Amino acid sequence: MELPHLIVRDRGGIEKIISLGDDTTIEKNGEELEVSDLSADDFIVVIGTPNDRGMIEAKFIRVIPSPEFLNE
Repeated sequence: MELPHLIVRDRGGIEKIISLGDDTTIEKNGEELEVSDLSADDFIVVIGTPNDRGMIEAKFIRVIPSPEFLNE
């Protein structure tokens, strides 16, 4: 993490840069989190829009459990 950006790897292994703003909401199990609550091994779903610099401007981030296929 190099705030206000996160670098994540998608399912295909491609790195994406996520841009966080003051209006970005982060949630886990229905509770709102701060960006400082995120850790490098969290699995997240990001809802946002791409900008002209190739980053995704996040509006909503949800922390989810590790997908089952990764635990096999």
